Amino acid sequence: MSQWAGGRPRQISPDDEQYIVTTANTRPEALGRPFTRWSVRKLADHLTTQAARPIKIGRERLRQLLTKHGITFQRTKTWKESNDPQRDTKLAASTT
Repeated sequence: MSQWAGGRPRQISPDDEQYIVTTANTRPEALGRPFTRWSVRKLADHLTTQAARPIKIGRERLRQLLTKHGITFQRTKTWKESNDPQRDTKLAASTT
């Protein structure tokens, strides 16, 4: 049996961890959020307010967990995604 090393006990289960990774890899729009990209802050807020499965996790712990799984978020810059419903068609036409 391993000896307790101190510190706060683990509160994120492996199932919760997998749920967090899956959520981070899902576009926010698909989950009913009004934005196109996650930030650590927005993802932490979303996880806390999930009625079906709320997970309380701090931003730094969330960042560490995502980094462990190869997921990184860049600091938000002034980047806007088009809301044109024909955007994909126009982009495809311009690359051919």
